[in-house]
This record gives sequence, C-alpha cells and structure tokens, in this order.
Amino acid sequence: MRVLMETVSAGEMPYPTAGEVLWEAPDFLHIKVLEGIESNHPEGLYHALLVGLHEFVEMILCRRQQVSYEEICKWDIDHLDADEPGQLPDAPYHRQHMAAENLEQLLAWMLKLNLNEYDEAVQRAVLDVPDPNWTKYQEAVQRTHPQLSPRAGS
Repeated sequence: MRVLMETVSAGEMPYPTAGEVLWEAPDFLHIKVLEGIESNHPEGLYHALLVGLHEFVEMILCRRQQVSYEEICKWDIDHLDADEPGQLPDAPYHRQHMAAENLEQLLAWMLKLNLNEYDEAVQRAVLDVPDPNWTKYQEAVQRTHPQLSPRAGS
C-alpha cells in the first residue's frame, strides 16, 4: 500500500476545502491538504498534518465500513450551507468524521497546539481560496448533480 500526503494549490482541489482524500488505485491513497495552511501560523506544518490525519482516518474508516467517496461527495454537495457536513447526524459518514475529528483533536492536544488557533488557520486558508477555484467547484458539482446550476453571481 502507498499513501501520499501533500499540500496542493486551491486549483487542485475540487472545491474550497482544507483537505481531500481519495483512493487513486486499490492500493494507493492520495491525501491533499490545502496549500497555505502551513504558512498561516508558526505551527502551520502541524496544522497541515492534522488536516491530513483527519482525511486519512475518515477515509480508512469509510472504506472499511463501505461508505463510498461518491456518497461523501454527494452529501457534501447537498449540504453546502453546513459548516462541517460530516458533523450533521444524518451524514452517511458522520461516525467516521467524528472519529477522525476526535483523533485530530487528541493529536493536537498531544502536540500542545491551541485548537482555536488551528481552526482559525485552517479556515483562513479555506477563505483565501481564489475565485478561479470556484469555477472548478461548480464543474464538480455539475458533474455530480447535473440538475443543479451555478449560483447567481458566481
């Protein structure tokens, strides 16, 4: 098995998000962490690693418990107005998301990181995603939900 975790530009993310993970092959897990998280704070390297850890744990649990990447994406796209779609109790990956979040917080505590500063640095990086990435996000939404149209003014 091979696992690759790397920081990537906003343009390489399917939509504005701090992290994404997918099985690129049956034995290859690719974790993408939004570039910028590591530069928003002196502890940024650890912040980026925490995002990657969250994605890794969530996807491993989802795979084991047969929650597909497609189900996760569909849920996220259908719940764009939620701060954290995986925290919603009806999310198909709610248990997996919460377990990943708990481990993420435990590791942050063990590293003596300030969780508020961590959350702020991650959100700042997500909010700094440039507008051209929005187009890619709309295309991803339209591929998954062709009945949807881009929001007015985007």
